[in-house]
Amino acid sequence: LLYSTVIFIYFIAYYPGIMVVDSVNQWNQIHHAYPWNNWHPIGHTAVLWLTSKIWDNPASFVILQSIVYVTLFSYFATLLKQYSGKKWVGYLFFVLTAIVPFFPLQAMILVKDTLFTYAFVFFGLALFQTVRTHGQWLHKPLAFVFTLLSVMGISLWRSNGIPIVIVMCLLTIIILGVKKYWRLIIIMVIAIISYFVISGPIITNFHVFEPSKTESYGMLIQVDAGIIHDKGSLNLQQQQYFSKLMNNKNIASYQPTNIDAIKFGPGFDAKLLNNDTGKFKKESISLIKSNKIKALKAYKAQTAILWNQNAKYRIGTFIRDKYSSFVPVSYFLTGSDIEKYNIKYQMFRYDSYWGGFSKLHLILGNWQAMFKIKSVQYWFLPGIYLMMQVIIAGWLVAQGMWRKLLVILPIIGLAATYMLAIPVPDIRYVQPILLYVFITILVVKMPNNTVDGSEIKH
Repeated sequence: LLYSTVIFIYFIAYYPGIMVVDSVNQWNQIHHAYPWNNWHPIGHTAVLWLTSKIWDNPASFVILQSIVYVTLFSYFATLLKQYSGKKWVGYLFFVLTAIVPFFPLQAMILVKDTLFTYAFVFFGLALFQTVRTHGQWLHKPLAFVFTLLSVMGISLWRSNGIPIVIVMCLLTIIILGVKKYWRLIIIMVIAIISYFVISGPIITNFHVFEPSKTESYGMLIQVDAGIIHDKGSLNLQQQQYFSKLMNNKNIASYQPTNIDAIKFGPGFDAKLLNNDTGKFKKESISLIKSNKIKALKAYKAQTAILWNQNAKYRIGTFIRDKYSSFVPVSYFLTGSDIEKYNIKYQMFRYDSYWGGFSKLHLILGNWQAMFKIKSVQYWFLPGIYLMMQVIIAGWLVAQGMWRKLLVILPIIGLAATYMLAIPVPDIRYVQPILLYVFITILVVKMPNNTVDGSEIKH
């Protein structure tokens, strides 16, 4: 009831939802104004398309996210009350996820990161319940279905989700075995197969446009730009290559906190990279090898949000609001493709829909303004929480508590994917790290051998 009240207030204040450039691109795709593409995972666009068939309004997708928000966090709070051992932990969780505006506001935004976060958090809770009950929890049909949906979501709603599912499937077999946990393994196998079917035959047969390879090599691009911007040493071959890939104006726009300024900025030759990725990787690795210190400095700047608990490293928009009247036009195809396929991209205008209660929007805006100061934002940085979970994972390894360790490993795997491949994740990308702390609390409090909450005597 409390969560429903909170989310309803946000819904009528931010109706029909907060659209960003990415979500407007997806809105155009499902209305045939723009070819379907995989810049934003096609699995997430498909969910938007399905909700639009029920009600052709972005609010239908926001309602779906709101229902998931209320259900998930109510269930989470209930588990904390039952198994954390301390009532104040449940109250703290409620204050964080309902009273602090960051989390209910995320449900109003039509971006992949919100549904992905919900799927990831539920998967963590499902692992806790499954390990706690030695697999018996998944005997319940509803638990099985929700866990399957969450793992499918992890696989399909962000490109860095499928490696985590594959690794977790293997670790589940190794640590837990198949006999009691075959349902969990089947769920992950179904999600893995679905991912490869969609990313292969379906994308090919339906001529879905793949994103530029600049997305896949974002970390290398940023590190290269950081080295050059920092007056690194380039031999003649490197000078010739990188002067074509990034001109002086492009390099001048380099900043660790804006990954789009280089790869989407003027003077960056994406065709050069896309046409010969092997050449790019060779030159990039060569540049990094000859400038190891500057490369490390650039890499640290790109990953700082994950390990440095300093407010100056807060990346992205902490609290996002609606655009004033419309979301501007932005393309995710080349100029030649726009002309070839006669693209007629439509900007999103809020005045085409009822805009919600403006006075309530203003009140919430003033409330949210209190949380934009650095001293508050400091507590939402993931560094301290990630380090906490890494330390606990190390302690579990030392104690040989492998079943408990399995429940914590997904969040460490998520952080690892950002460290390896995704430069400067926006703070909304890493919200699962903060929420997963409460799952870690449940794991630490869980007896080593339990079924339905009661300790088994050896």
